[in-house]
Amino acid sequence: MMNKSLIKIFFYGKTFSKSRLEDVLNYLLKDSKIDFIVVNRVLIFSVGDKDFTIKGRIIDSLSGESLIGATLLIPENKKSSLSNKYGFYSLTLPHGNYNCFVSYLGYKTRIIRLNSEQEGGYLLIKLAPTDLSLSEVVVGVDSSLLAQHTGNFTDKINWFQARKNAFYKGEADIMKVLQMQNGINGLTEGGSNLFVRGSGKDQNLILLDEAVVYNPSHLFGVTSIFNPDILKNTQMYKDAIPANWGGRLSSIMDMSTRDGDVNNLHVFWWNKYACCKVRRGRSFY
Repeated sequence: MMNKSLIKIFFYGKTFSKSRLEDVLNYLLKDSKIDFIVVNRVLIFSVGDKDFTIKGRIIDSLSGESLIGATLLIPENKKSSLSNKYGFYSLTLPHGNYNCFVSYLGYKTRIIRLNSEQEGGYLLIKLAPTDLSLSEVVVGVDSSLLAQHTGNFTDKINWFQARKNAFYKGEADIMKVLQMQNGINGLTEGGSNLFVRGSGKDQNLILLDEAVVYNPSHLFGVTSIFNPDILKNTQMYKDAIPANWGGRLSSIMDMSTRDGDVNNLHVFWWNKYACCKVRRGRSFY
């Protein structure tokens, strides 16, 4: 016996001609919960729990603006859905009652009760904005760990040893010496520009006695502008750059020149340079 409460009167304006009974019943019962099977030319009807679909839109409760990517979550069966770029959503669930959690970043989460009686309806969900506040965050550092992991990222060039290597025209070139260090190379063979770990040449800071050098090369980039006979100390920072040097991304090259000898005369015959006192113990040229 079938429960008469499940029987509804439907009116259709479709005419069937030479159609199978199964096709007619499938058409008539497609929107109902009634299923059937044919066994030995006998129709057996049953009531099944079909899925139901709920559609609607999620908006801001104050402005009515559509909320894109809002989440609808059903914890009971772990089903979820997202609103599209217009705020519309569609959620298909098995027959039953569910608690739907609707959430969106910066808005209060709402819990909405869903059931199969809402099938085919339009459910407008409004979410209220809320302020997100974070507790105070304190960032500290352990000085012992800092000393352990910072390491030494400075290349100190012993110029008196490095200048023994002859380069262009038989003279040492500080830029060529630096290009022999790890992570540093030139753009072209024989060039004097520095490219540290793949960065651009304009990301290096070059200092000569604390004065900024903007173009370290001449003669079309073949040689550098630094006189090898007057350099005393060169330090190359490739990482962990001190804050007082500014914010260059690649490296810092800090060069110092010799103070000169204010007491004795020195002549560099191969370069036609001379270092001599002007006033003993005070000045030189």
